[in-house]
Amino acid sequence: MADRHIAEGECHIAQQEGIVTRLRALSLPVESAEKLLDLYNSIMVEHRIHRAAIADALDIRRTASVDCHDICGSQLPTQPRSVERAECHDLRPF
Repeated sequence: MADRHIAEGECHIAQQEGIVTRLRALSLPVESAEKLLDLYNSIMVEHRIHRAAIADALDIRRTASVDCHDICGSQLPTQPRSVERAECHDLRPF
């Protein structure tokens, strides 16, 4: 379940990044969209912490079993993503 939450979150982040990019391209205000993106990123940090705590409690280390493409398909933007989090298509082991 934690893996799925992370995959869904990565999908939401990718979609929101696309929205911010489109708003900028149209010279429209991006403040609200950026705030939502920041919130999504904060939630992602919490999901990863939660998943790590579950793994520690179970003494299990494994790679993510759910990929964001399972959830959002090919709706992902092609622009580079921040190095602070995994690529949507490359969920890292925890």
